[in-house]
Amino acid sequence: MFCEKTTLLFTGFDDFEAMLNNPSGQLAHFLQDNIKESKSLEIISLNLPVIYDKSFKFLKESIIKFKPNFIIMFGADSRPNSINKNLVRVEKKAQNEDNASIADASNDFRQGSKILSQYAFSEKLKTKVKALPLKKVLETSGVNVKTNTDAGRFVCNNLYFHTLNFITSENLNTEAVFIHIPISFQLKQSLHVFKTTVEHLTKNSLKLK
Repeated sequence: MFCEKTTLLFTGFDDFEAMLNNPSGQLAHFLQDNIKESKSLEIISLNLPVIYDKSFKFLKESIIKFKPNFIIMFGADSRPNSINKNLVRVEKKAQNEDNASIADASNDFRQGSKILSQYAFSEKLKTKVKALPLKKVLETSGVNVKTNTDAGRFVCNNLYFHTLNFITSENLNTEAVFIHIPISFQLKQSLHVFKTTVEHLTKNSLKLK
């Protein structure tokens, strides 16, 4: 019996001056070297630059090339509340606004600008991934997690908004979700969140070398 392979794209972010040792990027590098080939699940892991005008550009190229069923994006959360509580946030929405207190890795400093001009300034796009069931699965696995409707206004949110818009505008059969993990997470913790999310969404086991 023929079983169509599920394809999944994972993205993490490179380190940059304002955020060294980004756990999402560390996980992306680890997956690039340690994913075991599977007949039912293909995982492509990408490291993206923390640059407004480049992160989605690179992801878009891979979406077009690999036509993924799922996209899982990780970013690092440096807020004290998330670090102190080891809190993971499943982001339900992205907003059409760039507005951050720091510049990106190319020194692009944005405050109060639209991401895409065709949308209203306050427009939010929602993931097709059902966040509450994912939250419950992560909780059951021991993760301190909440669903969230504010992905910030930095490159994480920018990437998420562009991705959700592209899926909708191109009518893709793709589900995408952004997850913030604490910047203090070790590789083992990040991998656990990723593995649990992958197995919940794809109904396939994640196999590592």
